[in-house]
Amino acid sequence: MANINTLPNELAKAIATELEFELNKVVPVRSGTLKGSITVREDANGYVISMIDYWKYVEYLSNPFVRFTLNTKLPDILNKVTKNISR
Repeated sequence: MANINTLPNELAKAIATELEFELNKVVPVRSGTLKGSITVREDANGYVISMIDYWKYVEYLSNPFVRFTLNTKLPDILNKVTKNISR
C-alpha cells in the first residue's frame, strides 16, 4: 500500500496517464502530429496533459475528442485507478 503522503501524487499521475492513453485512442489522425504531441508532465501544481496548440481547433471546430474522453471515459478511469491504488 502507498504511503499516505504520496497517495495524492500517485493518484494524480495515474489519472493523467490513463487520460493520456484514452486521448491517444480517440484523437483524430491526419498526419499524426497531434497524436504524437499528447504528453503528461509534472509541474508545480500537479500533472498536466499537454498537446500541440491546434488541438483546440480540432476540438471545437471538427471533433470534440477531449470532451468525448472526459465525458465517457473519466468514470471508468477513476474506478480503474482507485482499484489499483487500493491494492
